[in-house]
Amino acid sequence: MFLEFLRGTLQWRPENWKTAKELSDDPWLSSWLATHHCYGVIRVPRSPALASRKV
Repeated sequence: MFLEFLRGTLQWRPENWKTAKELSDDPWLSSWLATHHCYGVIRVPRSPALASRKV
């Protein structure tokens, strides 16, 4: 599951990256947050490469 999560983030082209919403819905991340008692908002910094990308 972790490798699938990473595949969504480690893409050469920014247009192939998963969105923050897609990543936050990932089963691995959900289980990791629950296991580590990390409840609350995840803040994802905005990449300068995505500044011109429509969201």
